[in-house]
Amino acid sequence: VALHRRLVERDGAPLSLSTLWFEALSLLHGTALSKFDRVESELRARWAQILRCPLDESRVSYDANVLRERVEALFDAPDPGWPGARHASPDVLVAAADVDAIRRGDFELVLGELHLALIAYGHHCFVTQHPAPEELFLCLDRDLPPRLLPVLPHEDAERLTIRTHPALVRETDVLLALHSSVADPERPGLLATADLLVEELDGTLVTRLPSGETHDLLGLFSVLMLRHVIDRFAFLGEEPHAPRVSFDRLVVARETWRVPASELGFTRQLDEARRFVEARAWHRGRGLPRHTFVKLPSEQKPFYVDFESPLCVSMLANAVRRLTTQAGEGEERLVQISEMLPSFEQLWLRDAQGHGYTAELRLTAVALD
Repeated sequence: VALHRRLVERDGAPLSLSTLWFEALSLLHGTALSKFDRVESELRARWAQILRCPLDESRVSYDANVLRERVEALFDAPDPGWPGARHASPDVLVAAADVDAIRRGDFELVLGELHLALIAYGHHCFVTQHPAPEELFLCLDRDLPPRLLPVLPHEDAERLTIRTHPALVRETDVLLALHSSVADPERPGLLATADLLVEELDGTLVTRLPSGETHDLLGLFSVLMLRHVIDRFAFLGEEPHAPRVSFDRLVVARETWRVPASELGFTRQLDEARRFVEARAWHRGRGLPRHTFVKLPSEQKPFYVDFESPLCVSMLANAVRRLTTQAGEGEERLVQISEMLPSFEQLWLRDAQGHGYTAELRLTAVALD
C-alpha cells in the first residue's frame, strides 16, 4: 500500500497493474530476501522455546497434547496473512515392516518435508492422473475464491518441470500476462496487466477487471512469495547435531549431523582404496549410521550414501570436492548428514516379487476460516 501511494504521488492516478508489479519486485528480490531469513530465524527460535530440545540426545519424544498449548500460545494469529499461506503440504512416509504391521498398528510416521504455501495435489502429474480430477477442483473452490494468477517465465527450470507444473487452474481464475512472450494471447481468461488499474479501497489494494469485478492484489504475489518460503520450515536450528524428534508416533525430524567440509579429509584422497579406508575410519569415529542421506549447498537434492559402499563413498567425495571448489576463499561449507528413515527393514510397499519400495504420502492441509 505504501509503495502504491508513493507511485501515485510520483506518476499520478490511476496506476496500471504492470507498473505496480515491476516496482514491487524489489520487495521480494535481492537484499530484501534478508527479511525472509529473519522470519525463518524467528520460526526456529519459537520452536526451540517450545521444544527445549536436548541436542546431545539421539532420540527425543514429546507428547503432542503437551506441546499443543505452547504452540497455540506462540503461534497465535487471527488469520494466515496472505492467501497462499492458507495451505501447507507435508510429505509423510509410513515406516512399517509390511502391510500386516500397519494393520496391527505397528508403524511409525515420518515427516519428510513440510512445504509452505503449496498445494501439492495441484501438480500436473497428480491432476492429470487423478481418477476424478473434478474432486480436486471442488476442494480448491472450498479453499479459495477465484484468483489472480500471473503468467511468468519459467526461470526456475531445475524445480519447475512438467511433473510439478501447477495444473489446478479454474475457468474462474484470471490469468495476467506480464510479458507478451510468455502466454498464448488466445488463451481464455487472459488479461494484460498493462490494461488493468490498481485502486486502494479501505486500506487494501485491488485491481478492477473490465467486468467491474475487483480482486485483492495480495494473492497475485503469492506465486513469488511461494518461491521464497516453500522450503523454509524447520523445527530445529542448524546445530552440529540434532536428535531424532518425535511427536507421539510421528517423527518430525531425523537425527542429523552438520560437519565442516574440511573435516572430511578422505574426500581429498585420490587413491580409491585408501579413500575408502579413511572414510570408514572417519565414519566410525563420528558414530554415524551406515545408511544416510547427505545434503550439500551445491546439490539440488539430498543423495543416498551407504558408508560401506566404495561407490557411494566415491560419489560423496566427488560432491564434497565440488562443494569446496565452489566455496570462496576462507569460506567454510557444511555437509549435512541425516539418518535414513524409514530404514530398509521398514519399506512396507512391496511388488509381486517382494521387493520393498519407499512410498510418500503427499498431503495438503488448509487453514479454515
